[in-house]
Amino acid sequence: EHAIRDEADNYYGSFKTTLFDQHSQYTIVATERFNRMHSESAKAKGDYANVFAFVELCVHDWKDVLDENGKQVKFSKEAAFELLTAKWDTGELDDDGKAVEANNGWLTDRLIKLTSDVRNYQADPVATKAEAVKN
Repeated sequence: EHAIRDEADNYYGSFKTTLFDQHSQYTIVATERFNRMHSESAKAKGDYANVFAFVELCVHDWKDVLDENGKQVKFSKEAAFELLTAKWDTGELDDDGKAVEANNGWLTDRLIKLTSDVRNYQADPVATKAEAVKN
């Protein structure tokens, strides 16, 4: 489980994921299966195709993810995709007078980075040893 915090230490929830290793046999087979199953999906072909695949293959649950009103958001793959690809108008204009958009790209990048690091999925040797002694 990965607790996500921004640079200001604001908490955005904890995400239950599986390892995202593009070179593992599991990921290769799962990606091939995903591509077959979603060959006609607009999301699987659009600008966020990689995020869609990542959510479908690696994101399995969350806790403490809140909506704009501070209420818990129930996990679903669709809700996860919407969260990771969300955009909104900041109410500001750029130098050319165009509306400035913000997005959750930082959250997506952070989550992918965490799920791509095998060290985040290895057992704690001290905890494992303590558990073995109890048994």
